[in-house]
Amino acid sequence: YQRRVRGLTDFDMATPTLELHQDASVSSGATTGNALLLRLIGVLVCLALALYWLFKRWKARRRAIRRKLVPQRQHLGIPPQIPGEGAPVFHGVRVLELSTYAAAPSAARCMGDLGAEVIKVEDPSGDPFRYTLLEYEEGREFSSMFETCNLSKFSIQLDLKQETDLEKLRKLLRDCDVMITNMRGPALARIGCTYQDLKQEFPHLIYAQVSAWGREGPDCNLAGFDVGAFWTGTGLSASIMRAPLYHLYPAGFGDVSTGQSLLGGIALGLRRRIMTGRGCLVDASLLRAGMWCVSPEIVAAEHEYHQAPNYDLPRRRDPFYNNFRTRDGQHLYVLGLGSESLVTRALARLCGAVEDDPGLYDKVVTWASLTSWETATTLLDAANVPYCRLRTLEEVLDRPSSENFHSGSLLGINDLDWLPAVPFSLSCSTGHAPQSRAPGKGEHTESILASGWSVLPPQAELPRAETTEGGGMEGGVLDGVKVLEWSGTDSSVGGAGRMLVELGAHVNELDPRGTRCRDSNPQLAAQLEAGKRRVMLPADAMESKQVVRELLEWADVFMTNLGRRELEDWGLDPCLLYTSDAADEEDSVDLGGRRIIKK
Repeated sequence: YQRRVRGLTDFDMATPTLELHQDASVSSGATTGNALLLRLIGVLVCLALALYWLFKRWKARRRAIRRKLVPQRQHLGIPPQIPGEGAPVFHGVRVLELSTYAAAPSAARCMGDLGAEVIKVEDPSGDPFRYTLLEYEEGREFSSMFETCNLSKFSIQLDLKQETDLEKLRKLLRDCDVMITNMRGPALARIGCTYQDLKQEFPHLIYAQVSAWGREGPDCNLAGFDVGAFWTGTGLSASIMRAPLYHLYPAGFGDVSTGQSLLGGIALGLRRRIMTGRGCLVDASLLRAGMWCVSPEIVAAEHEYHQAPNYDLPRRRDPFYNNFRTRDGQHLYVLGLGSESLVTRALARLCGAVEDDPGLYDKVVTWASLTSWETATTLLDAANVPYCRLRTLEEVLDRPSSENFHSGSLLGINDLDWLPAVPFSLSCSTGHAPQSRAPGKGEHTESILASGWSVLPPQAELPRAETTEGGGMEGGVLDGVKVLEWSGTDSSVGGAGRMLVELGAHVNELDPRGTRCRDSNPQLAAQLEAGKRRVMLPADAMESKQVVRELLEWADVFMTNLGRRELEDWGLDPCLLYTSDAADEEDSVDLGGRRIIKK
């Protein structure tokens, strides 16, 4: 600012020599007065800005006081529980997290919600995600985005460039079960914390690492957030967006998807640890998770999926892949993949058309535009036509479900009404929920370094080997596990079954009609069915139910995406899946020699 003032002053003083018609009576005293006036204005502007900044700080502090943010719990230890007696599924598992941002922390947060003791290690500057978009959230110590990925954790602060703090880290690793990190290879090598560095000293340790581009190859040490490796690096962006909109992307979408992949790998590593006492490396990457997500398009028969979409082409005139606007402005999306003929027949009846009418799409558009949402959905329900409504994020939060969200106020987070829940539920415990809000930076350093991990009952301690030699598992980590899959036309359960096959499980796939996506996408069907044994059910309904019962008796795992009504028709009500040898005859049913409680 002073340089600008000096520049203006020089300009004012030089002006009389440059202007041909400048009044010669202008004195140097007037020029000096103008300069002083400019200086005074500058001082007043700076003072006003300073007062405004102080007012904003005071206002933010007042807001924080009014919110009465409840401090994070003290590290007094996780209350000991006996596994299998209502304890959370990961109770007794000790997790040390050396990670930042969202992918790896989201997996650790899920483990904390499911009962694990999670200690987050941060350097003196803290996780950078703490400050992401914090300027838009007055009165917060850290951002709500950080909060969501770091519930149910403790935090300690260590400077891993110092040998003394490295020794403190290794002391925690001695009794740790799972280490989660997203640090890049060179950084881990500098502090001696790569998997190769630690596996001999801590053979029991499950080492879970997330990278952007994978642990091998020319790009393995490159940085790459999910918008890079997951979104643009896999072709997802080019398959959906058009130039110059390739960068538009839901924040953290690839991170949390990769975090779920990492969580599944950790669970498999824990199975190996329980069976052998030994840990293993769990390797996940944004690129690999993204490639799995885009795999249906990669294996598609038509290669236009690999090209940028042409949004200028006429809309596809197919009632299955379009949305329809109702009279009151709602957007209706008709579903029905795999049941096209049934849905087409139902839509034709609603519109007063015939099934093979070439103008069916236009008639559905007209019918929807003349029908209210309530009437349309009532008619679709009666015709057994699946559908959904286009919803905004605001509408989702207006009607939150306790199954999908947790109340922030229960954790003392009074400025966040709802927090996303772990994306699955387990019936073995009612304790699967966030245990606390996200911790402050290094909040528990002193207490954890003094007392270490929580004391566990012997039943909750995982077996641990003292050496990496001998006693390993032959075959896949799920070798010997028997799975019965009934996935209809959907690829989600089919994809999970394919993963289980690759991990050594024996998967029997029920296929009553023998048509699951083979006609519409045979390449995808071939990918999902590889390594599975298809079981065709008899035409007779009673015989089919008997075959299903026998397969249930054989299986360790039953996976399905069938609706509750269809499961009940087959006698597979999920409420009948709890067994007891001492079940009363009136309250149970005999299923293949096994007594199933009806509750």
